[in-house]
Amino acid sequence: MTLIVRYTNDDLKKMHKNNITKLDDIYYRCYNNDPEYLEWNFTKQISQEFDPTHISADIRNKSEYLVYYKDYEIAGFVVFHIDNEDIYILLLCVDSTFRNQKIGYNMLDYIVNLNNNKIILEVWNWNQDAIRFYEKFGFKHVRSYFDGSLVDVFEYMKS
Repeated sequence: MTLIVRYTNDDLKKMHKNNITKLDDIYYRCYNNDPEYLEWNFTKQISQEFDPTHISADIRNKSEYLVYYKDYEIAGFVVFHIDNEDIYILLLCVDSTFRNQKIGYNMLDYIVNLNNNKIILEVWNWNQDAIRFYEKFGFKHVRSYFDGSLVDVFEYMKS
């Protein structure tokens, strides 16, 4: 059985602690426990302890979450927010034990079908697997910038 559930910040606060821990575990493994990315996690997000300058409180409070369940186990998630007609994907992670099962594709397809005009995301240029995944889905590279390492910005426009 597979299921994609859309949550708000308030919904996450009601989620069982074991599920929050699982989301944190998936997130940490997606970023290989890199200390730069350990500053954020779901536990801090729902407790409002996290307030980095690059993510305003307004965006943080508007964030939504898709959680993908496979056989009652959390297999992946997307963190995103909607601003006017655009969707910004902040994170997309699939547990390594569930990769190559179309989980990332299904979550991205869910977001594409939210009837917004444009989807914007950023990905480090060294993450070639992610870049191929997004390009295969129809995202186009629109620009790059340097933030400690080179970051590529991709957009998906609905036809």
